[in-house]
Amino acid sequence: MRTYAAALVACTALTAIPARAVIYFSIGGSASQNNVPLSTYNSVAGSGSIAFDLGRYVRLGYTHRQEYQTTEGWTKEDNSDNYIEFFNLTHVTSNSVDLTVILYEGELFVPYLLGGGVLKTYRFENRKADIREKSDPLTMPPVPNLGAGVGIRLNRDFTLKLSYVASPGYTSEPNGEIKGTWDKYTTLQLSYQI
Repeated sequence: MRTYAAALVACTALTAIPARAVIYFSIGGSASQNNVPLSTYNSVAGSGSIAFDLGRYVRLGYTHRQEYQTTEGWTKEDNSDNYIEFFNLTHVTSNSVDLTVILYEGELFVPYLLGGGVLKTYRFENRKADIREKSDPLTMPPVPNLGAGVGIRLNRDFTLKLSYVASPGYTSEPNGEIKGTWDKYTTLQLSYQI
């Protein structure tokens, strides 16, 4: 009887009509520039997401993120004391589907956890002097996406969201060895609900 009751409660929760018919639109972005001797590092990123309520404390959402990182400046030519110009570009595109669980729905603060899956595509471009190399897009298999955040209600319709999300990624060594690592994003977004 207990198992039946637990199954009935779970099925009711999963098939219940949402408490509110609310759709959330969020946008966010960042930009930075760092200068060091002979080089400049630039990073520009933007993201947009849409989510809707599955119940009072559960949301399903989709996020699209674009990130561009460039390094440009001067480097020594191989086996020479001459300097040549260089430019490196990394373009990362990610698309994720996430389930968000609201931990507490306060009047001002709304902390939450999220989890789901993300698909990432990488593009690389390198240029030294007049020699340009451009790679084909590299799409990684889908990986899990985990994070936490807090929403700060600005008024009835707008919320400022600060989130930290991590997902498995990779890095490579100069000898060609590929190692697993974690890709991490801290994002500040403005969210509008209708």
